Parts: sequence; structure tokens; C-alpha cells
Amino acid sequence: MTHAVIIVGGSKEFDDEGKDFKRFIQEYGKATVTYIRAAYLSETELLQKLVKIVNLHRKEPLLLVYDGHGKEGGWEINGGSFLLYKLLAVILVSREQPTVVVTDCCYSGSLISYLNFFGADWEKIEVIASTDTKHMGVSGLLADVEEQWRKGVDFAPSFKVARGKVGDKYKNIRIWQVRYGAHLDHLFFTKH
Repeated sequence: MTHAVIIVGGSKEFDDEGKDFKRFIQEYGKATVTYIRAAYLSETELLQKLVKIVNLHRKEPLLLVYDGHGKEGGWEINGGSFLLYKLLAVILVSREQPTVVVTDCCYSGSLISYLNFFGADWEKIEVIASTDTKHMGVSGLLADVEEQWRKGVDFAPSFKVARGKVGDKYKNIRIWQVRYGAHLDHLFFTKH
């Protein structure tokens, strides 16, 4: 069996997207689900919950999903509290079973460098991120992942077009999604 942990940050938009993804995993995916609303938790409380869940499911593949705000150093779980990527990386690299992280937030690709720093085994870890280390994110990664998994195919990154500031002007810019590490997402859906 596999297990999914879905963590949503502060706003109703993220909660709605997280609930949609939870329904998809429960109906179509191959995982039991733990759903966490982080908006009312401190960093310590969220970290304790996450460590407990990871330990409980240490012998099975894990899907970790985050939908919310983010900064270069971590997930902004509520107006000012962060789950730092360095703490998350330590938890993830200690796992022996495959782990897929889907992170839909600004600067979500920053997690990859922390995983590298702590010696991630990229044969056991996959990161699917809404953006690289340099850009604010564009919501919608969870819907893109769901769409491809429903088709029975591994996630393939694409780009979104968003308004962004380039120099002193706003322009349309392409924000590329990121996929890094082993291709493990097939553990959480049925291939066709």
C-alpha cells in the first residue's frame, strides 16, 4: 500500500485545490490519505505531525503534497510560520522507501537544493514542483498532475504564462514546472 500526505497552506483556494486532489487520490489513486490544514498550526506542530506520519508509513511509498505559499527557504504554512526546507529535507532523505513530493508554491524548486545538500538518493526521491528556484509560482500544478495521472502517464512538466516584473516593466513570462529525480509517480496511479 502507499500513503499520501496532503498539506494545504493558509487560504480557501489552497484548501479547495487540496480537497480536489484528495478526492482524486481516494477515488482513482492507489493510496490512503492524511489531509492537513496547516493554516492553524505552528511550524513545530506541523513538523511533529509530519514526522509521526512518515514514521507510521516508513515501510511504504509516500506521496507528500503541499499547496500553499512558499519562499526560497520553505513552505509558508500560515501568515509568517514556515516549514523550512532544511528540516523537510532531513526527514525525506532518511526514508528508505520511495517518496514523491509535489509542491505547488512559489520558489518550490528550491527544495531540490536542500535535498542535494543532505545527500538525497535520487533513485528513491522525486520532486514535482510548480516552478524553479527563481520564480513565483502559478497555481494549478495539482490539476496538471491529476490530469496526467488520470491518463495513466507519469507527470511531464510544462510551462505556464503569467504576468511578471522584468526590470521595471511587467511582461508575460514563462514559468516552467520542474521534475527532478527518479520517475516514481507511477506508484500512486494505475498506468494504462
